[in-house]
Amino acid sequence: EEMLRVFQLQKHSQWKLKNMSAEERIELLNKLKETLELYRDEIDEALWQDLGRPKTSHEVNGVLEDLRYTTEHLPQWMSRDVHQYTHPQMPSASYYVQYEPKGVTLLMGAWNAPINLIFAPLIALLSAGNTVIVKPSSQAKHCSKIVTKVIRQTFTEDQVAVFEGPSTIAGELQKMPFDHV
Repeated sequence: EEMLRVFQLQKHSQWKLKNMSAEERIELLNKLKETLELYRDEIDEALWQDLGRPKTSHEVNGVLEDLRYTTEHLPQWMSRDVHQYTHPQMPSASYYVQYEPKGVTLLMGAWNAPINLIFAPLIALLSAGNTVIVKPSSQAKHCSKIVTKVIRQTFTEDQVAVFEGPSTIAGELQKMPFDHV
C-alpha cells in the first residue's frame, strides 16, 4: 500500500517536475551535491563494509563530477534545438526538437556499484524532469542505508522516494505501471 501511495503521489506531481525551469532543476541537483559532500565519509565507510573498497571517495568524486557537468550543460540541453528544413519546395520551413521527461521512473540499484549506479542515473532522470522511485540493492546493505539517508534528506517523496529491503520489494515495484524503468 505504501508503494502504491508513493507511486500515485509521484504520478500526481510529475507535471510539477516536468515544468521546472533549468534553474530550479539545478537547485535540486545542488541540494544533492551538498548532501553527498556531507555524507562522503559515511558513503566511503559503507563501500568498505559492503565491498571492501578503499576509503578514497572515488565513487563520490565521480558522482560529483557528473553533477558538475550536468548543471553546467542543463540549460542548453533543455532549450529547443531549432533546425531549418532544406527542401526546395519549402525553403523557409523549420522544425525543432524538444526533449520531454518520461514521467514516473523506477531506478533499480546494483550490488557491484551501489553508489554510482544509483546517483549517476538519478542525476540524469532528475535533470530530465522525471520523478523517481529508487530501490537500492539489498545485497549492499550498508550502501542501501546511506543511499536512503541521502535521498530522504535531499528530496521530498513526490520528487524522489526510496524503498529499501529484500528483492521481493523490487518484484512488487516492477508490477507497477512506471513510465520508464
